[in-house]
Amino acid sequence: MDHIFTMGVLGLGEGRSVISAVLNSRMWELGNICDLNEGLCKERCEEFGLNKYTTSYEEMLKDPKIDVIGIYTPDQLHARHIKMALLAGKHVICTKPLMINLDEAKELVRVQKETKKAVFVGQSSRYFEPALRQRRDYEAGRHGELETIETHYISDSRWFLERAWSHQQGFSWMYNFMIHAVDLAVWYLPEIEEVYGLGVVSENTRAYGLEVPDTLKFILKNKDGRFASVTGAYATPTLGSAVEQS
Repeated sequence: MDHIFTMGVLGLGEGRSVISAVLNSRMWELGNICDLNEGLCKERCEEFGLNKYTTSYEEMLKDPKIDVIGIYTPDQLHARHIKMALLAGKHVICTKPLMINLDEAKELVRVQKETKKAVFVGQSSRYFEPALRQRRDYEAGRHGELETIETHYISDSRWFLERAWSHQQGFSWMYNFMIHAVDLAVWYLPEIEEVYGLGVVSENTRAYGLEVPDTLKFILKNKDGRFASVTGAYATPTLGSAVEQS
């Protein structure tokens, strides 16, 4: 093996899984972990047997041994944290989405081109074993020709509304949850040219002062006329994960 990459992890709630992955990989080592919540830093150190952490992102970025920053902070902060990492000379792995609106896109593209550092989107659902097996069977022709596709991601995720950062501008059930079902659809129909969608806000979401659609339905039309139906529901009771699968 030519090189072992060193990762620093920012955001230790969602970042817990990548810490585990790094520690169990022969290709990676963990350089440091960072979160504003010092209690969470200590919790992760105890959980994984680590001996250091920082509550300062700037401090972690100054570490010359760290090659890559894994960003698992709230969605609203991703663009800022990506830019800071690139300017510090680090590659980036960031959980989806990279940004919450296209206003930040040009600036991120500019900085990435100037720094020539790689940015990888952590869109994990394509790498789940059932999805990989299904894809292999599809490419081998075992499912025949694709005429239409229906995907959904439905879960009772009202607990997410208890997170303070979800009440800030930019929070979206689409970005946090439904994007996995959307991505699965466009994996099979990659030339979407028309989209029609509807969304409603439940009283459960409104109770937190948010006007963010939590039940959504989209029709995605491919360039060749085939289409996908994508559904999501996140703030109401469901049948449970044993039944509701993407």
